Amino acid sequence: MKKILLSLLLIITIVCFISYKSNASIKKQVKEEEKAQVIVLAGGENMVGYSYSYHLYEQDPRTKVKKEKYEEFKNGYDNVKILYKNMTSTSSVNNHSDVFINAKIGLGKYADENYLEGCFGPELGLAELLSYYYPTKTTYIIKYSGSGHASLLDEYKPQTGLYYKGLVDLVNTGLEMLDAQNVKYEISALCFAQGEWDAYNQNTVYMQALSNFVSSFRSLYSDKASSKGIAFIDSGVSAFYTDYKVINNIKYQYSLLESDNYYIDTIKENLTYNLDSTDRKHWDSYSTLLLGKYFGQKILEAYKK
Repeated sequence: MKKILLSLLLIITIVCFISYKSNASIKKQVKEEEKAQVIVLAGGENMVGYSYSYHLYEQDPRTKVKKEKYEEFKNGYDNVKILYKNMTSTSSVNNHSDVFINAKIGLGKYADENYLEGCFGPELGLAELLSYYYPTKTTYIIKYSGSGHASLLDEYKPQTGLYYKGLVDLVNTGLEMLDAQNVKYEISALCFAQGEWDAYNQNTVYMQALSNFVSSFRSLYSDKASSKGIAFIDSGVSAFYTDYKVINNIKYQYSLLESDNYYIDTIKENLTYNLDSTDRKHWDSYSTLLLGKYFGQKILEAYKK
């Protein structure tokens, strides 16, 4: 009888221990999943956002944006916050925020009083997708972008480039703000829309320059990275640029080098630049919206691995 009782007590003890370990594991997993995602956006003019917001509101079958959706874009997303800075060669068109605000339209290049709702970049489509997939979580976007050359061989060259230093400064500022608010976070992705100037002046060192840029950023923020690392999500340039095939192929080849590198084939996805783009150099409004969603899809893919 004593042996039976001892056996039962042993079984109960083991079951309780397993249950405790299981619950502890679940709690640890939940705690890790509660960390907010920080997504960094960087690049040239197509990341700045030269797409006029009003094009989305026009009753145009190309946009597929209804009035209700446009109002959603205007109000922004309470659970997707953005800190951003757009640098251009002309000071009058700089645009930035001093704190994290709702991601919405109007966060692209400066637009004059004739276009009160301004321009937007890929952050809009990205925010729409993230708000849908993470309705109960707050996601933070830090966007630094610049016009003009925005070359990986110059402006975005690690340590010395004007835009690279600006990117690091803004990311550091954003993370300090989150620290001050006691937000637990992790950097999950670096999204890049750049290469137009380099596609004008194609050279043989773009691959090395791209590798240096990504490696430098990942190394700098390795202690802030998610458990899956920092995904690098690149996007192709349009056919407007002379050597777009060469640059896009380099981007694609780089995406194959590591499992957390990704490439958005903008040509294959039929993004356009000749419908409502005012200068034919930048993505049309709906294509800019789609590019943001494609960034979001790659982030989801990377995060769920």
